[in-house]
Amino acid sequence: MEYTDEVEFLLNNASSLLDKVEEGAGVMMKDTEGVMWMFSGVYGFLLPFALAMVKSGAVPSGGVVGVLFHELVNLSVAVLAWRLVGYGVATGYDGPVVPTTGDGAFSEDTKPKFVASVLVMLLGVSLYSSTLIGRLKISRYALITTFISLFPYPFAMHWTWSPEGWLSVHSRHRLLSGFCDVNGMGTSISFAGGMTAASIVIVGVRILPEKIPENSQAGQLFLSAHNKLYQGTGVLFLTISLILMNASNMAIHAAAHAMIGTVVSLGTSVLISCVICYEFYGYLDLRHTLHAAISGMVVASTSSPYIPLQHCPVTAACSVTCYHMLLQYNFTTVRVDDPCSVLATYVVPAFWGVLSTGLFATRDTLRSVYPTAVPPTAGLFYSGSPELLASQIIGFTVCLLWGFLWCSAVLMAVKVSIGLDIMNIANGEWDVQEHGGAYCDYLRNYFKVGDFQSESAMLDELVAHCEVTRRHTITIRHPQMSIAKCSGIVLLAIGVAFLDEAAADTAVVVPLVNRTSIDELVNRTEDLASQLAGMSKDMDVMWNLICGTLVFSMQLGFCFLEAGCVRSGSVISIIFKNFADCALGGLCWWVLGYSVAYGGESPFMGLDTHRMVFSPEVDQGLADKLGHFYLSFTYMTTAATIISGAVAERITLQAYCGLIIVVCMVAYPIVVHWVWSDYGWLSPWSGDNILSNGVLDFSGSIVIHLYGGACALTFAYLIGPRKLIDGISVFSPEGQQMVAPHNKFQLATGTLLLWMAWFAFNGGSVVGISNGGSKVAALAIINTLVASGASTLVGLLWTRYSCGYLEISHCCNAALVGLVAITAPCAYISPVYAPVVGIVSVAFYFFVDYIVGRLEIDDVVGAGAVHLGGGLWGGIAVGLFSDASKIRAATGNQGLGGDYGLLLGGGWSQLAVQFIGIVATIMWAVLTTCISYFMLKLIVDIRVDESAEYIGLDISKHHAHSYDY
Repeated sequence: MEYTDEVEFLLNNASSLLDKVEEGAGVMMKDTEGVMWMFSGVYGFLLPFALAMVKSGAVPSGGVVGVLFHELVNLSVAVLAWRLVGYGVATGYDGPVVPTTGDGAFSEDTKPKFVASVLVMLLGVSLYSSTLIGRLKISRYALITTFISLFPYPFAMHWTWSPEGWLSVHSRHRLLSGFCDVNGMGTSISFAGGMTAASIVIVGVRILPEKIPENSQAGQLFLSAHNKLYQGTGVLFLTISLILMNASNMAIHAAAHAMIGTVVSLGTSVLISCVICYEFYGYLDLRHTLHAAISGMVVASTSSPYIPLQHCPVTAACSVTCYHMLLQYNFTTVRVDDPCSVLATYVVPAFWGVLSTGLFATRDTLRSVYPTAVPPTAGLFYSGSPELLASQIIGFTVCLLWGFLWCSAVLMAVKVSIGLDIMNIANGEWDVQEHGGAYCDYLRNYFKVGDFQSESAMLDELVAHCEVTRRHTITIRHPQMSIAKCSGIVLLAIGVAFLDEAAADTAVVVPLVNRTSIDELVNRTEDLASQLAGMSKDMDVMWNLICGTLVFSMQLGFCFLEAGCVRSGSVISIIFKNFADCALGGLCWWVLGYSVAYGGESPFMGLDTHRMVFSPEVDQGLADKLGHFYLSFTYMTTAATIISGAVAERITLQAYCGLIIVVCMVAYPIVVHWVWSDYGWLSPWSGDNILSNGVLDFSGSIVIHLYGGACALTFAYLIGPRKLIDGISVFSPEGQQMVAPHNKFQLATGTLLLWMAWFAFNGGSVVGISNGGSKVAALAIINTLVASGASTLVGLLWTRYSCGYLEISHCCNAALVGLVAITAPCAYISPVYAPVVGIVSVAFYFFVDYIVGRLEIDDVVGAGAVHLGGGLWGGIAVGLFSDASKIRAATGNQGLGGDYGLLLGGGWSQLAVQFIGIVATIMWAVLTTCISYFMLKLIVDIRVDESAEYIGLDISKHHAHSYDY
């Protein structure tokens, strides 16, 4: 067929245009992966702060400043050494054993990877530094850490991570199948384990005063920590960081698989640890629960990317069992002074995760993680070949021994040349002598020798203190793993760019091709369209993962807020309830809740076997839903946590866990199905919807907050108010003083953390940012900012006028009720109406708070007034201010928008529909909560005994004080 010159010219230009678009698509794909790397790296920098407080909690108050100096060394000297030399050594490509430090190791393509690699390195050195708490001075530690970061550790990373390492899956020199360690966690933790063991052997145990026997209860108290709240919240920070680190250096869908595996492992490990604690100790020990949570996430870090989701609970169960077995054969019997339990909590679980990969990895999961270099065999369980298992054992063992040998050599060299200069400060005031002062002026230190006339008097005080704790049946079995060992508070801002602007200006010169085939252009166009569709889906999944992780940080805010609102004797119980929401709630959502919420075609509830854990097709069923599953899990934890604050200080943990199972498995998922599934009877996307547009609730004012607030008030009413000593009513002026929030700083900090995460909560509800979703997300975030600012300002003025001063509790709740109210209409209204939503929400808050007080419902944190009041007004606001064009843009349903806000001329229809949804949600919440209450009352004790309420749940139920000052 002959073409005219004009047609040939058009075809040649079409080919040139396709080449440009293909190159742009490649740049977008690379930038998308880089964004995930950068987000994992930047937000993962919670890790050093969380670990800093882990180590701060493992020492007496007199050693906290020294711990912080150790972490500053890691963030400065170690990072600088890694940038200058270490990273080049780790990624040098010239040889399988001895790398180089050429410029190619730090090219443009590897810069995003560098950010995440810094975190993996920091994890290793931070775990190692925890072994030296209270022993090695800062100068010696800086010298040792610098050398380790320059050569020994980068060599290990080169072997397992670089394309030419002899243990790397990507290497042509690899041994057997190679060591599967895509995120570097196996290498880092095994190397740190070797260094820890060497330090324990060479440096020895911390030195106690002469008259305090080693391994005695007095010695354990001497080395104990001081703040359980920091412990719990720190592990929550650590959870966020490890979830991100476990998903680094892999494709988006593989990252989503790893994140969900981490959540499942976390829930399983916490649940099994609680059962073991009840069986062997007779109470829930916070120390063991938090260590179990860490061990579950660590075992997931070395296994979850490679194994099917069904095997994640098995690996976590084995990991936490090994942890408790190690504690049963107490390390102190062999003089192992490991303050942060690095060996039991990190190294052993990491090794079990490595073994699990060798046992349960499948070809499909390995291919998703290593698309260009799939190991030749799957795990032993699926292939019958032990090759991958042998590779995993060899890789972990080599890194462990390498760390042990190098650390031993460095410590011995320092000891021989300039001396280790081990601290010998018997009274525990390391900070005062080494750093010039303690970290906090008001802490009471039982062990300061200057407070006593003699050391014998100090010993008598310690023994007397032990007798007091013994009368409360406290037994501190393992000093190196006891009391508060975790936590940190970090606020950070994250900025990401999805496209490289420079790439857009790159000129692509394509020579004219004579007589280009139309069929060839058509095929190229179809391939390009398919590639762009895949990229669009990957960007949406990435948005789900990023927003889901930020929303998960709301658990930190709830923990701080609730802990500050209760009395100081019930802080640990609050921490346990927050972990129950994350761990137990996550398992329930995985097993059944997600299926009920989004499966099936029934208008009332769903049930999709492809989404259920016990289905053999679970991975296939979740393959395209992993990102959405993770995001919806974090929303579910928010709904569950609302209840815990209202019933604090009197509900038993068994009853609360039973309530969480009902809420997360059935009750809450059914409300989600009504409004947010494709077939729910209130859903805007349902083809058979009899309610016109359906209920419009963009982020959950009705589905999450109204439902949670109604459940909270109902259960608080049924269980009754807190009981105070001498029969004082909690609603009397004297009773109000007795139950006033014990720490306003924690309350305000929790509010700020919730405020920060709420932007992702509302912006993330767009689900995908492709196809115009980014504009919807931007509108939702801006409306959230404006409404919350207006509500906070009105709350300040209201309290100033009504109380005569600025009352912090009401001010914080005013900010929160504005956030709750704007959650439903944030994507449906113009920013002009956002201040109105925020201002009116404060009136709803104070009105509901007044009604709750008149009914004498003891809502400890004001959950009912904030969430029920704000959710009620948020649902109504959609019916008043929603805009037709914004409804169509936010829902993606061009058929909607016929009914919109009453005040914009849309009539009464949408407002009526919103009222129907509000009434149905409240009725369902009250009904299911009442049924749950009376069923639980037949099975377990709903309420703690009166003596426990008088002295606080911490000492009576968890055998520990929240604070040691």
